[in-house]
Amino acid sequence: EPMHGLTITVVRRLAYPIAEKNRLKHNFNRTMKMAVKAWYYAFMKRHEDKRSLRPPEATSLNRAKGFNRESIQKFFDIYEQMVDTDKLNDNKIFNVDESRF
Repeated sequence: EPMHGLTITVVRRLAYPIAEKNRLKHNFNRTMKMAVKAWYYAFMKRHEDKRSLRPPEATSLNRAKGFNRESIQKFFDIYEQMVDTDKLNDNKIFNVDESRF
């Protein structure tokens, strides 16, 4: 499977469990367990200044191999433990990559 950005549907599906886990008030589709389209478009509009569109770059074979369910689950298990243990909130979590230094 090619390594592309997230589709609208994937983003909407990712938003639902986050809202549920954090007990956020929402009007998401509980049957389909996903955010409604209006939420997606409002989210994208709210974060216009924080997102960027870049041309796709080739993904190395090693990076693609490392991007699998097991390694991603391990990352999020560790991440969730750190957030819970250290009582981190969104004021203490930053997304930094090599292009933003």
